[in-house]
Amino acid sequence: MKYKDLTRTHHDFKPDVLRQYRDLVEGGERFLSRVHLYLPKHDVEMADTYRKRCANAHYLGYCGRIVNYFASWLFTRPPTYQSDPVNRGDWWNGWLRDVDDDGTTLEQSAHNLLSDALIDRCAYWKVVFPENLPADTLKDWEANGNGRAVLQPLRVCHLTNWRCDELGNWLWVVEHDKRTELEEFDRADETVTETWTLWKRDGQHRRWSIAYNKTKPPQLNQEIPE
Repeated sequence: MKYKDLTRTHHDFKPDVLRQYRDLVEGGERFLSRVHLYLPKHDVEMADTYRKRCANAHYLGYCGRIVNYFASWLFTRPPTYQSDPVNRGDWWNGWLRDVDDDGTTLEQSAHNLLSDALIDRCAYWKVVFPENLPADTLKDWEANGNGRAVLQPLRVCHLTNWRCDELGNWLWVVEHDKRTELEEFDRADETVTETWTLWKRDGQHRRWSIAYNKTKPPQLNQEIPE
């Protein structure tokens, strides 16, 4: 698929607005690094004066406190969970204590998801299964962890294009991930890796990925391998 087709976005996708929400909530260095977006320059203001004003700016934010208050208040009474089927034994109890293979409980993960929803207006979990390792018996299959699903938070800013039915449920959605890193210490430029994953309601998915030098982005008509 061509790069220009993969980079198309939904008309409701507004990354600048989502970034503003995060800036206002997190404050600190995140906000001050983009203070020029929130502190406009006066028409007759000298450039040097404006730079000094931005350098001396500070932000007293209440948004983060409000988000934390509502999220903490809702979880004052620990939620209860029920599995279907009900009796899931040790696996279910262990999964409640660690839903992401990083020691995060389901309660804490739900708390974090609610905080994201309060900031971004909605939030999602992605259920990820491990790569199936060869197993001859059910015991080997369980020992390999082949059936252990984990939850990963899915930020709205990574969902760039989608189509919904008349009830507002997704028919398909595109998840975009972009990473910039210095692969080798002696390299002059950083490497950018972009990945697009097309998720469909029936569970099918397709994925395209490309890695390129930061100073040489792909051409719009360049074919991106699947």
